[in-house]
Amino acid sequence: MSSQVACSPKELTAVIVNLKEARFLEKSVQTLSLEESYASKLLDLNSKVVKFNYRRLKNNVNKIQSYLKPEEIKTMKSLEVEGRFNSAHPRICSSSSSTKIAAARRRLNLNSYRRRAQSAMPRMSQPEEQSVTGEAKQKGR
Repeated sequence: MSSQVACSPKELTAVIVNLKEARFLEKSVQTLSLEESYASKLLDLNSKVVKFNYRRLKNNVNKIQSYLKPEEIKTMKSLEVEGRFNSAHPRICSSSSSTKIAAARRRLNLNSYRRRAQSAMPRMSQPEEQSVTGEAKQKGR
């Protein structure tokens, strides 16, 4: 007795197709796992950069010294909340709608003309020479 099982040609092609699909799916899973590891490494790197910048900025902020007394700082904050304190410099994180609209307009470059390239030298047009009678000379004659 032999260990081979008789298969019809349709069954044989179905088995071959299933094996090909299984290999394809295995490769796809490997590709997805590589992409996942790459994305996680990018996120880790990005979080390290953010943490580093946060620590650096926090150290810079800790170095800032105020010559105002705590009572003066409290009164300035209360005046600012009430709207009676107008500082020389506007708040950085202002939440008024007009500033948000202006910032969006700047980002989208609305109502702005197209600027010419700054690095290119402007073309100099050569003035046409005037004859004695005042007519312009024609080129090529």
